[in-house]
Amino acid sequence: MKTLAMLAVAGITVGVVVPLAAGAEPQKASVPLRGLVAVGSIVATAAEDTMDEAVLRTTVERRFARAGITIDAAAPVDLIVDVSAERDRSEDGHCTFEKFVVYLALREPVSIDRAPGETFPAITWHRQGSVSHFGSRTPKLTILDLVQQQISTFLRARGVEQQAPAEKADHP
Repeated sequence: MKTLAMLAVAGITVGVVVPLAAGAEPQKASVPLRGLVAVGSIVATAAEDTMDEAVLRTTVERRFARAGITIDAAAPVDLIVDVSAERDRSEDGHCTFEKFVVYLALREPVSIDRAPGETFPAITWHRQGSVSHFGSRTPKLTILDLVQQQISTFLRARGVEQQAPAEKADHP
């Protein structure tokens, strides 16, 4: 396989075709969570009146189980999933606008070159998504769909190509 190298000298651009070293592979797209097989815990929080934290945690656990990720208290990695809400209420107390944000993050021990041998917990991967609506009813199914989307993003970052369709959870 060959690759194209570009060189700019004094305003002139020169392209050179250079063969790759024997056995070398072209760089593939990064899969930042490849090899993750377990998390130590799922830290699930949900703003009042958004969704039940147990439903949130169970939703993540089920999707992880189907993708081959286990919950193992010995694993030094935590998954954080948070559902927050912003509300703008009218003068009569009815909610007129709501925005829900689902934040998903992976916290794991990391080290830095200037402090070899020391580790500290850090967020090494995160994503968030949001949904907004007008009206007085909280769209719990919509929030759950957003949670499912963020979990799917996590699984794609792990390198899971195909997975079963997201399941819908019952809401209390």
